[in-house]
Amino acid sequence: MGKSQWPFKSYKNEIYRKTINLYCNLIIAMLYSGCSKLVYYFLARGNTMWNRSKSLRLTIVCTWLFMALLLAAVVFAPQIAYWYFSGRENSQFYCQLFCIVVYVSAAPSAVLLLYLNRLLSRIHKGEFFSEANIFSLRLISWCSFCVAIVTLLAGLFYLSFLLVAVAFAFIGLIVRVVKNVFEQALAIKEENDLTV
Repeated sequence: MGKSQWPFKSYKNEIYRKTINLYCNLIIAMLYSGCSKLVYYFLARGNTMWNRSKSLRLTIVCTWLFMALLLAAVVFAPQIAYWYFSGRENSQFYCQLFCIVVYVSAAPSAVLLLYLNRLLSRIHKGEFFSEANIFSLRLISWCSFCVAIVTLLAGLFYLSFLLVAVAFAFIGLIVRVVKNVFEQALAIKEENDLTV
């Protein structure tokens, strides 16, 4: 597929370049702040022993990195699709399918990462069994199932999406089980608080 056949001609204007520049700067800022926090927490503090707090902080930093990667995937989806599918039969169809899947899956993925970050922040503060955490886990599981459905439908046209669908469905199922455990633990905690 040559340059004249590029399926996303509307992206060649000035607004697109400015948007790309803005998103790249945001990604760099997020990665820089995440990396500097990571270096501070694990190297500059002088304590080389691994503990729960450091593990939780690393998970929060990784969540921010995944947010940056999601943003990059949304911004650069046409370029990624063109690079990956160029030279194949029906490459324009696959490029458009890839972009549609990325754009439709981006919203539930962003919500998933946002609520995962909120959940981890509350756990870092010591709030383990609360209604807010249960709500976050419920929303994370439903977002995982939404992405699984989108990629399952796309898997009818391109089989590699089926692997993504299975992975997200499995993640949704595991988070659902964890949510049920948290719900039961909260009920037991409230019952014990009433007895004491």
